[in-house]
Amino acid sequence: MADFKLTNIKVKLYNNDTSKVKAFVDITLNNALVIRGLRIVDGKNGRFLAYPTVRKQDIKKMYDICFPIERTLKIYIEKEVFNEYEEVLKNEA
Repeated sequence: MADFKLTNIKVKLYNNDTSKVKAFVDITLNNALVIRGLRIVDGKNGRFLAYPTVRKQDIKKMYDICFPIERTLKIYIEKEVFNEYEEVLKNEA
């Protein structure tokens, strides 16, 4: 895996009791690439990080527009984002 480092993580809590989305997240990789629109979701199998999607108008289907291909990068991003999410929750209480 290339040397990726999350240099900025912004978590904005989404306070809607009926939604499975718990927060919106923007991340910066290596002070060089920003990815906006990630979501922390409480799914039926637990919490997960959802990447930005786009709807294809011709077939009404959602597609991820960016996502980590390497498992180690995926795990690293999730760990860092979930840690920051827990910090934001702690500070909100």
